[in-house]
Amino acid sequence: MVTFTKNIGTTPPGSGDVDPVAVSQDPDTSGRSANVVVNEMVKGSHGLSGTFDLNYESASGPQTFSFGVLRKLEEMSTIGSVYVSRDCYPSCSSGGWGGTTVLPETTGGYERKIQFLKNPGSNDGFTFPPGSGVVYPPAIDHTLLYGEDALVVMDSPSEASAPLTGSIRLVINEERTELIPYNIDSSAMEHTINDLQSVGDVSVESGIQANHIISGITASVVTDGTISSLAGGDLREHLAPGDTFRIGGMGDEIDGAENVGSASLSSLSPMLSNVQLDNRNHLNVEETIRIGADTYTIVKNGIEVQQIAVHRSSS
Repeated sequence: MVTFTKNIGTTPPGSGDVDPVAVSQDPDTSGRSANVVVNEMVKGSHGLSGTFDLNYESASGPQTFSFGVLRKLEEMSTIGSVYVSRDCYPSCSSGGWGGTTVLPETTGGYERKIQFLKNPGSNDGFTFPPGSGVVYPPAIDHTLLYGEDALVVMDSPSEASAPLTGSIRLVINEERTELIPYNIDSSAMEHTINDLQSVGDVSVESGIQANHIISGITASVVTDGTISSLAGGDLREHLAPGDTFRIGGMGDEIDGAENVGSASLSSLSPMLSNVQLDNRNHLNVEETIRIGADTYTIVKNGIEVQQIAVHRSSS
């Protein structure tokens, strides 16, 4: 019995209806000729081909995709930035993949994972944070997708979080501020607080909070290096080009700062004294540290550096 498990040019390779084998046989040793009968026990299935349409409620209408490629999603007005990966379905060793025998009626094809990294919104054109916001399943038309019972099925294994919207009020000394938009900048926040009668001049600093841990991915950075080595995953599944992320620090602090020790700081003095570091030998020059609510940059760390030049005299 011959089972065709891998046919070139079909998707998945285990599909394909192979023509009956043509067999010719010479006469046997006694000179007699006999016909060789070839019976097809199980007819092969038709592999995938053709195209299908997806429409994420875009004003420009649906986009057409090849059965093996999923590009052009970002051309839709309702899609921001995405990362698409493709894998064998149900695995690369079953469903007609891997060159193994499969049972009739077995499903096989491609599985694509679409990571929505930036979604359109009202904060500089995107939601806030950019990866938040529900993306509803698209309308699917697989009329022109060919193959044995070919179809496209959409699933949402991970639901997105709701984007941050709305406003807040601050109550200081029993005075209430005006409504403060969630994405207010530092200058506008200062003016809002300074408008309170019981408050003098204030200063406000703002920044991006990056406390969500990307599980499974680790980064290694050499001291003073500018390149990081990653292991355990692909950052493209989590971050869009231009996104800011943090390496190191602690998730317990609002700004991700790591508690490195204690020190004494005198008013109007740039010097730290009585420095007691927990798990480090020293603080590095140009490193940023936070003491209380204020941020400082290390200019000198007291470590002596000596340079020795070795050369020969000129002849």
